[in-house]
Amino acid sequence: MVIKISDEKTTFETELENLIDAFYALMPTANRISQFIALAEGNDYEVMREAYPELLGDKNTRDKFFKIFGYKIEEGKIRTTYSRELSVLNSTINSFIDSFKDEGTRNRIIATILKDIPNPELEWLKFKLQALKEADPMSIIILKVWEAVARETNSYELEPNTLLVEIQKHMEIEDEQLKDSLNLIMQYKLIVPYGKKYTFSNDLKKYPDVLDDIETG
Repeated sequence: MVIKISDEKTTFETELENLIDAFYALMPTANRISQFIALAEGNDYEVMREAYPELLGDKNTRDKFFKIFGYKIEEGKIRTTYSRELSVLNSTINSFIDSFKDEGTRNRIIATILKDIPNPELEWLKFKLQALKEADPMSIIILKVWEAVARETNSYELEPNTLLVEIQKHMEIEDEQLKDSLNLIMQYKLIVPYGKKYTFSNDLKKYPDVLDDIETG
């Protein structure tokens, strides 16, 4: 049995390219819903409403969006409840990223479709860092200093007080400013709590050199 989708002549290469393009269109770098899903859990609702007005700015739209993807607001924070739709989308995105962050996988596809395709894990990290820079350039400086300390100590784990001392060697910053920047960096899922310390997210630990490519000042 043959099911014809269209009368246009197709090849394996063009169909594969279309399939890959469809997956990349789901990535957080290309889709605002996917982006929201990647960042939402635990973030302040008002902050996210300001960042995603097309999803949360209108109550009717927000209610439909939350109902489909299983979100709720709890003590001013966005929390995830179970949603089959959210589970399927998350699984699809994460599986694609896990597969295509592998250089060998991408090279096999590139050799077939003769078109470059990026590492989706790395592209999402770069996207978050650029967005962070636009929101608060100081946060990028903090991460650069942090990375320099990590190279010297072989550890990404730092207490806020230690980080403050290290940063003050390079720039003027108050304790309250540092706390605000750390909160913002956490909103972008670039650092995570580690007991009383903080540490780089797994993707930032994996690709720390991307910080060198972001200009400050």
